[in-house]
Amino acid sequence: MQDTESLTTLIRLALACVFAVAAFRKWRNPQALERTVRRIGVSPHLAGAVVTVLPWVELCTAFLLLWRATAWFAALAAAVQLIVFTAVVVCPVVVHGDGPVPDCGCFGNERRTGEATTDSAVGHLFQNLLLMTLTVLVLTRGPRGTGPDAGTWLSAVGPVRTGAAAAACLAAAVLRHRLRTRRRNSADPPGLYGPPDRAPRLRTTQRAPALTVGMATYREFDSLYFTLQSLRMYQDMTDIEVLVVDNYGCPDTRSLVHDSGWGRYIRLDSTVGTAAPRDLIFHEAAGAAVLCCDSHVLFEPGVLARLKDHYAQHQSCQDLLQGPMIDADGAVLATHQENHWRGTYLGSWARDPRGVDPGHAPFDISSGGLGAFSCRRAAWPGFNPRFRGYGGEEGYIHEKFRRAGGRTLCVPWLRWHHRFARPSGVPYPLRTEDIFRNYLIGHTELGWPDGELRERFRAWLAPETMTAISNEVLAPAVPAKEVMD
Repeated sequence: MQDTESLTTLIRLALACVFAVAAFRKWRNPQALERTVRRIGVSPHLAGAVVTVLPWVELCTAFLLLWRATAWFAALAAAVQLIVFTAVVVCPVVVHGDGPVPDCGCFGNERRTGEATTDSAVGHLFQNLLLMTLTVLVLTRGPRGTGPDAGTWLSAVGPVRTGAAAAACLAAAVLRHRLRTRRRNSADPPGLYGPPDRAPRLRTTQRAPALTVGMATYREFDSLYFTLQSLRMYQDMTDIEVLVVDNYGCPDTRSLVHDSGWGRYIRLDSTVGTAAPRDLIFHEAAGAAVLCCDSHVLFEPGVLARLKDHYAQHQSCQDLLQGPMIDADGAVLATHQENHWRGTYLGSWARDPRGVDPGHAPFDISSGGLGAFSCRRAAWPGFNPRFRGYGGEEGYIHEKFRRAGGRTLCVPWLRWHHRFARPSGVPYPLRTEDIFRNYLIGHTELGWPDGELRERFRAWLAPETMTAISNEVLAPAVPAKEVMD
């Protein structure tokens, strides 16, 4: 009987340690838990509550497991948590099959790439089932058979045995950490991506990174490959997260980003366009600051290090930062855009002499191309969720920053090169109707007059098409009750 109670107490101690460690890991990296919770469909407000409450629930469970009077009820609470965590792991696997599924392991442990495959979900499942088995062993003893208090039991065991057990637990933790580190450092598959010692890995840190480099892509594997490779070769990626939002759902792109560990991959093919994936980058970014760029953009060496330093020195910055666009030889092509119409595009490239010198101070600009732009994540005002397809973002987002109290700046050292040539054609949908619709939505939101906009598009769209788009955009929202009636 005494041996059985000692075993039960030992199991309680092990469970208490596991839940305590889980709670502290969530406090150490709350962004990972929030991304995991939101990835399974939880609203942002509820996700914030889960991030705040869940670590305390786990810590209270660990504490109550130590006492005889509360151990059985704490074990019951632990079992309920494990059942919920297991369901979160299993359900996405059943729904998604062998594809990418949200990584919602027992304690919200998120892989550095941000998603899990079926294999990793199975690993989490076995981990949860093992802990569930231990919990059931405690529950079967009943409220009165869970053994003595943990402190009483440890004092009876003696200091030598207690120290030996603690040393064994510490050694096991160190060994597990080293094995996980070795797996991470050797996770690059051979072949296309080369051996792992060719270049430092792009990786997210355990704590929140200083900067997230995010890019939206649509059927651009080749360009994305070289953009990511240029970051590896020419930028200091310390404390930087890489996030790729795939607006098409290309399996090769997913393999390049996710399976190789080059960054975090998110598929968003429900809403096709440039605004939605860019918006998602700012919502999903773990970094306090974000650099958003096209998947066919290259940066001058050292740009990312300077950008991290800038935000470290200006932690309350509310501004939108952009830089000069350079050609293949490094000469400055343009520093900004003027708000003049160029075909169906509101924005004409312009070159300010102040932007030629990388050492010049930042200066205000009216607008700029969104091939590369940066701001603090908290300062991002967001695109209109009704935007679809291509167009209507430049000038609009700059005005939203200014109305929020920020400035729109050209930073002369933030230099980037953009690929314009498309020998095989533009890979993404490019419809004049979408461009007009987005401009009309933006003008309506900002209260800008739309007479010149309508006059401009009469050369490209039929009157009945423009009328239909206008009626759709300007139609008042119908209350949900009226729609049901």
